[in-house]
Amino acid sequence: MNKPNDIEIFENPLATYWLDKDGILNMVAKPTIRTAESSRSFFQDIKKLLGGKKVYCISDFTSVKEITEEARDYYKNEGPALFNAVAIISQSEFSRMVAMVLSLLFNPAVPTKVFSNEPEARAWLKELRATGETIIPPSAAGRKIKGKLVLVDDDPSEEIFLKFALEKGKWNVDLKFFSDPKKALEYLKETDDEIFLVISDINMPGMNGFDFKKEIDANRELSKKAIPFIFASNSASQKDIALAYDNRVHGYFQKPVGIDEATNMLDKIFNYWLICRHPYKQNY
Repeated sequence: MNKPNDIEIFENPLATYWLDKDGILNMVAKPTIRTAESSRSFFQDIKKLLGGKKVYCISDFTSVKEITEEARDYYKNEGPALFNAVAIISQSEFSRMVAMVLSLLFNPAVPTKVFSNEPEARAWLKELRATGETIIPPSAAGRKIKGKLVLVDDDPSEEIFLKFALEKGKWNVDLKFFSDPKKALEYLKETDDEIFLVISDINMPGMNGFDFKKEIDANRELSKKAIPFIFASNSASQKDIALAYDNRVHGYFQKPVGIDEATNMLDKIFNYWLICRHPYKQNY
């Protein structure tokens, strides 16, 4: 985003920002980790500039760094008081991840959409402001899956990554996320929910993915249900792959590094299980 020469520019450790002649708040993120403290200071500066008004905002997140969990909570609570809508520009894979986090946090309270270029972002934002309508990006619409998708991974960012891939692939599925395999096991034992698929990491503290799968197979009722179960791991070692199939896993996939790759992988996995017949699943 080009900085104007005829408008006052403001600086904060987190971003360079200004109000343009259309009254839109422009922000260019700096390569700084966003903590709750720094985010609070930034929002206070923005509030002073806005004088209590809510604005439409366009933000270039290309250079953004990590947003801590405490900062995400702060953004979620304070964002609706500042913004009518937010268009986020992202031109790197990591910044798209961070932008998607904010999109998930803000929507639907604050319509938020991620773009790869500035003209499209501005056009969307100006349409919102001109019409006064709340144009919220639609959730995955056409491809509805009955049954829960269970993700088990000790890294919470994997949930965000998966949600982004599901949205891009337009898959409408109820996701249940567990960072602790033991809690996931309790859920599977107690729930009456229909489970479409379990995706599990391998290397997790306390109970790893192999032990998690063994516990499922050792439980008579769970084993009888024959819930589709796959591993998604960073490991590509033949030892891990062989051990996975020794544990009767239904598939082993190396974690994708990008959203496009993840979306393509989910398409293949889901389409297979959608047409695969199963004695304990309703027809999809």
